[in-house]
Amino acid sequence: MRRSLIKMMCFVRLLILVPISFYEKSLQALSEYGRMEAVELEKEIDYEIS
Repeated sequence: MRRSLIKMMCFVRLLILVPISFYEKSLQALSEYGRMEAVELEKEIDYEIS
């Protein structure tokens, strides 16, 4: 009985931690993409000014 409870706890922890790590990775990817967009916009603005 105790063993299955421990397995359940590990499984639940896994179910919680995996989506969190995916979420953090997608946030990093989004911020990288946002940075790239900002650089592109800056280049366009510089080009239009000059």
